[in-house]
Amino acid sequence: MDAETKGYSIELPLATESKERLFEKLCEVEGRWQEGPFKPHLSFAVIREPTDKVDALRRIVRDFAASRGPFTIRLSSMGIFPGKRPVFTLMPAWNDELLAGHHVIADQLAAEGIPPIPYYEKHQWSPHVTIMMGRPRREVSAAMEGLSRIWWPGEYELDMIELVEFYPAVKLEQIPLSRSSR
Repeated sequence: MDAETKGYSIELPLATESKERLFEKLCEVEGRWQEGPFKPHLSFAVIREPTDKVDALRRIVRDFAASRGPFTIRLSSMGIFPGKRPVFTLMPAWNDELLAGHHVIADQLAAEGIPPIPYYEKHQWSPHVTIMMGRPRREVSAAMEGLSRIWWPGEYELDMIELVEFYPAVKLEQIPLSRSSR
């Protein structure tokens, strides 16, 4: 992606209390990876193809927020997406609300003709909470090794949805999940 081409992601950050609880656990593992802002999030879509449909992306995010209430995921394992700068993730156990939410976003993107990268397509998505990205491989490996010694599965809440433009990362929308009944 060249400097003039913008990408977009649709993300659900961990709720404040969940983020703080996870960060406390992760701080038990020493390492430079803790430097910088801690923004754990679950991505429903990443779009790297140029698009002029930012208004449609905003509408998709707003509609989702209005139709869903906060929900809980159970982080139960760790993973890594390989590459020059690997991405360290925590993997949630599948649940109906998580899968249904992703399918709603995937279907709306398809209806608008906005293709996510293949890993985020409806039947190829691997749900994950990004913990660390853009760090050297040795730091990711050290963090994963350290966390594997102390990790325990836990429940974490998602209570917001965001539309993020990148690079650099700019939040275009940040909306609470607001449906009051499930």
